[in-house]
Amino acid sequence: MMRFFALVFVSALLLAPEALAASLASGPPTPQRLSVSPPKGGPKTTFRVAFTARLASTSPTELTGRQRVRYSMTADRTSSGSVRKCADRYSATVFVAKAHERVTARLDQVAAGHQWCAGRYEGEVSEVITPACGPIVASPRHQPVGAVCPDYIVAEDIGTFHFTVRR
Repeated sequence: MMRFFALVFVSALLLAPEALAASLASGPPTPQRLSVSPPKGGPKTTFRVAFTARLASTSPTELTGRQRVRYSMTADRTSSGSVRKCADRYSATVFVAKAHERVTARLDQVAAGHQWCAGRYEGEVSEVITPACGPIVASPRHQPVGAVCPDYIVAEDIGTFHFTVRR
C-alpha cells in the first residue's frame, strides 16, 4: 500500500505543473493578514476582503495550460442557532487575479438574494490548484481518446479574516 502512495506522489510530481512543484518546494506560505472593509455592518452590507494573489488565476472554462488556479473564499457565522431569512454562510470563488496582484473580493449576500444574519463571521481565503485537462475528444472510429490527467488538488491557506454583522 505504501508503494502505491509513493508511486502516486512521484507520478504527481512528474506530471505536476511548475506552480505546483514550486508550491511544494517552497513549503507552506506565511498566511497573510487579510483586511475587511467595513469591519462591522448590517444585514445588507457588502463586505470587501483584500488579499494578494500568489499565482495568476485561470478562467473556469479555460482548457489550455496544465493547471487551473482559483481562490476560494468562505465565511461562517460563529454564533449558534439558525435564523430564518438570513444566511450564516458565504462562499465564493475568485477567478480573476494576476500573480502578486492585490485582489479585493466582494461578499454580497443581497446579490445572492439573502441578507446576513447578525453575529460574528470568520472566514478564510485559499489558493486552489488543480489540473486543467481538456475534454475527451472522439476519434474517427468513435473511440474516446484523451490524455492521462493527473489527479491532485493543492489547497493552501492565503489568510483569515473576520467581520461582525449587527441588526
